[in-house]
Amino acid sequence: MTRTNTDLAEWLGRLGLGQYAKTFAENNVEYPLLPELTESDLEKLGVSSLGHRKKLLRAIEALKESRQPARTTTKASNATVAPPPVDQHREAEFRQITVMFCDLVGSTQLSEKLDPEDLQKLIDVYRVECSTAIMRYGGEVARYFGDGVMAFFGWPRAHEDDAVRAIHAALEIVAGVMKISGPVALTCRVGVCSGPVVVGEIGDSGTWSMDAVGETPNIAARLQTLAAPNTVLISESTRRLVSAAFDFQDLGLQQLKGVTEPIHLYGVLSAKNTASRFEAAHVGSLTPLIGRSSELSLLLDRWQKVKESDGQVIFLSGIPGVGKSRLL
Repeated sequence: MTRTNTDLAEWLGRLGLGQYAKTFAENNVEYPLLPELTESDLEKLGVSSLGHRKKLLRAIEALKESRQPARTTTKASNATVAPPPVDQHREAEFRQITVMFCDLVGSTQLSEKLDPEDLQKLIDVYRVECSTAIMRYGGEVARYFGDGVMAFFGWPRAHEDDAVRAIHAALEIVAGVMKISGPVALTCRVGVCSGPVVVGEIGDSGTWSMDAVGETPNIAARLQTLAAPNTVLISESTRRLVSAAFDFQDLGLQQLKGVTEPIHLYGVLSAKNTASRFEAAHVGSLTPLIGRSSELSLLLDRWQKVKESDGQVIFLSGIPGVGKSRLL
């Protein structure tokens, strides 16, 4: 099956070059054309960075090799190791992530007004707009559901401020979709929720797709359906992580379909300017430090030795967002 612009955007995103997705789409460069691109073509497309061109050319060369039939050779010394494929299978794991759901408003009405081909072109542009914003903030497009998009922030790459990144991406999507030119004006709505999930890739070799198991993606999907057009709706779990980074409208407790307990919801109004990620996440008084008594005791013990002129070195490591800055 021929890959669309959305597949190309995902490919660029995994290379860390998602900013070029819109340019490729505007010049009708689709995934099947990649092996034919030269360095001169990339320059014409606006890839001015030499490093970015070389990175793209290496990935294109690896793509060419992956499409060639396997060949055997007796000259082991001449064998070359190709770069790992972009679409590598990633095993499921337990992670704390932020899930985003985005959907077009009134897609049924759009299908009634537009020719199927025109509608598909419009949806392709919409998907590129979404994937570009998601990748710009370090997220990963997990799956497309017609005109819906599910994205993960915190897997496979984790950052200390994944929830903040997700909301920035959501606001950018809402603003960008409104600017898409076409036969009709487009509007979208976004739901964001943070929490623990088992996340990974499912399927058979060559047909992997991302998925997350847990209530977090279900809540994010429900929030999206509740959001008004051109708005971003988030859960209490996400608001706690972003705190003073944004202005919110408190929507109170609401009962979501399929969720037992009511959930406190907030509408995102705008982003604030904060001095640091730590400040954004810990405005006001800090909550009690729980479950870190042994680590804290070790730090205090080493600090006491330093005060006694006994030099010490402490190496503190952990995945992004686990609480290293909070401990110090």
